[in-house]
Amino acid sequence: MNKFEQFKDQLNQLAEYIDSLENAFLEEYNLNPGADDLTIQEAIRQAKERGIIIPDDFINFYKEINGATLIWQLDCIEETETNAPGRINIVPIEEFVEDGEDHLYFPDFGETEEDKFFFEGYDMRRMNIFDAFIAEAGTLVYFPQANEPEYQFFYHYYGEELKPKDGLTLEQYLNWAIMTKGFWYWIESLNEEFNSWDEFIDWAKTTNYVMDLPENCQKILIDLLAKRTKEI
Repeated sequence: MNKFEQFKDQLNQLAEYIDSLENAFLEEYNLNPGADDLTIQEAIRQAKERGIIIPDDFINFYKEINGATLIWQLDCIEETETNAPGRINIVPIEEFVEDGEDHLYFPDFGETEEDKFFFEGYDMRRMNIFDAFIAEAGTLVYFPQANEPEYQFFYHYYGEELKPKDGLTLEQYLNWAIMTKGFWYWIESLNEEFNSWDEFIDWAKTTNYVMDLPENCQKILIDLLAKRTKEI
């Protein structure tokens, strides 16, 4: 079993676990089959037209899974207007290679190339959304060019904040998505100083999302998050 087949199994196990709980439920779950060769080749062609390269890691991932959505909710939150606490929404490869014009960059605004295409020093024409976990924020990938073989993950609050996640590989990203159960903005806190399970739980407890919940609901959510994936 390769690492992406393993992710597929883990995602299925996580969905089954959430669905088995008395105080939580699956709001949406969809695991797409792998993209066929024609779809992969068309995505590679579109990327080349933009002068970027889809790294092998992502090609191999999309051959196994062409997108996945897992959104889970707690009974104690359902009646509020608060978004679900668990959200993984990896886009299909067809969306992954789409140009981000008028979403990630805005060529009709600004007078200089920096104003039109760059955000915090990064060329947004080389960015694409990988995990669209919520409407106002997502995980982006900075595509390499021919002389730059490495890719890079970013947390992006659209139009306001862009944080690089140096050294994070696709395999690590998928592992953390499963371990954290896709908890609310988990990617935002992941950096060189945050690399342990205890730190994640401590961070989750102090998020505005948790702090704004009723006390009994806070405990249910933290208890759910604290259960390690290997125990599911």
